[in-house]
Amino acid sequence: MGLHERKTVGDSTKRATAIGLCAVVLWSMMFGFVRLTTQSFGPALGSALIYSCAAVFTYIGYRPTPLRRLPLKYVLFSGGLFVFYETAITISIGLAASSAQTLELSLVNYLWPTMLVLLSAFDSGSRASLVRALPGAVVATTGVVLAVGGNNNLDWGAVVADVSSNPLPFALTFAAAAAWAVYSVYSSRFSQGCDATAFFMVGVAAVLWTIFLFEGAPAPAVAPGSQAFFALAGAAGCIASGYACWGHGMFKGDMAKMGIGSYAAPLLSVVASTIILGVSLTPLFWCGTFAVVVGSLINWRMRR
Repeated sequence: MGLHERKTVGDSTKRATAIGLCAVVLWSMMFGFVRLTTQSFGPALGSALIYSCAAVFTYIGYRPTPLRRLPLKYVLFSGGLFVFYETAITISIGLAASSAQTLELSLVNYLWPTMLVLLSAFDSGSRASLVRALPGAVVATTGVVLAVGGNNNLDWGAVVADVSSNPLPFALTFAAAAAWAVYSVYSSRFSQGCDATAFFMVGVAAVLWTIFLFEGAPAPAVAPGSQAFFALAGAAGCIASGYACWGHGMFKGDMAKMGIGSYAAPLLSVVASTIILGVSLTPLFWCGTFAVVVGSLINWRMRR
């Protein structure tokens, strides 16, 4: 391969990596837009509308592998985890008691990189790998506790009251983070190079519409205005475009660099959500956010 060809390939890889990293920025805005949408349409209807639109956008922009070529184990295992993750996260955002609690949930969600490292170490059967993964896990978990505590002025009675008064979204988000870690570790074993993200999105939308109908199809208390539809488009666009960008980078870019960049996601998510939702956070919350990022980076370093 000549110098010009190597340069062309290198430039192409850099572009693909940059596109892949755009997914981290797009996904960071998801929590804020989803919160605004569910506030206007209701948790179930808002979530169902978001993923119906996202499924269409994803199919148009990032065509999946044809159904007949998809391995059954991949569809059942990975599809089930994907549907659970997206459904649980979206519903939990809609159930959050306040915009500030939405940010707390976003940090709980970003425990998944730590869970991924712990699960990978456990799956390897290496006790040494598991021990190396513990420091980062402790730092990241401490960051979440510090953020939630800082948002309540370190009044731990207030923290307990904050969580216990509305435990379902916290439980859903934690379970979703664990599910995504399992998805990330094991899906490649069943996918055989196939991708069914668009079909999985349809599954998420179907589950959310079922929940909406099961609840009696409640209509919004107030007719949604233009801001609600803008938030709906923003949420669906961020989710669909994020998956399209990540998929492009994953296949044509530098996954190592994308992996490093993804560890900035907790910080970006909090920054984007504070802007979109207009939330004011305490310095301790920001310290907790940085601790989650540092814990994730420690885990990445330990995996090398």
